Amino acid sequence: MTIMNPRKTIIDCDPGIDDAAALFMALSSDRLDVVALTTVFGNVGVDQTTINALKILEVSGSEHIPVYKGAGRTFDFKNPADAKHVHGNDGLGDASIPEPSITHKAKHAVNATVDIVNDYEGKITYIALGRLTNLALAISLDPNLVELISEVVVMGGAIHQPGNATPVS
Repeated sequence: MTIMNPRKTIIDCDPGIDDAAALFMALSSDRLDVVALTTVFGNVGVDQTTINALKILEVSGSEHIPVYKGAGRTFDFKNPADAKHVHGNDGLGDASIPEPSITHKAKHAVNATVDIVNDYEGKITYIALGRLTNLALAISLDPNLVELISEVVVMGGAIHQPGNATPVS
């Protein structure tokens, strides 16, 4: 069954093992039209999450989807904690996946989010698989995004300990 009008989506992610599974499902869904991936620090640092996003796109045959590297620190500029002890040093279980042959776009994820949401006025679903830092920064640049984003879907962490892998999950 093919959906006539799949949802235009930006997926903001910090690809570790959990996001890899979610991305493979999203990329294979006929209900979503992924127009961009944006990356943020989280399971590992933003440089590695960006490489992981590119690896996932390449493995899935979705190299046409642009990747924008985003925030590497918290909204208040603190050094982030990671979850390497859960996801491995590379965030993907140290599975030795070859380096991607594709690269990310030069534009920052926050600026790309502002531009894409404005281009698709009222038609973007923002899926946040990681921290909400990129979205918070995008809204701080353009408060109109609150009205222009069709919906925000969040893969949230736990409220109580032991919770997720870090106290800030």
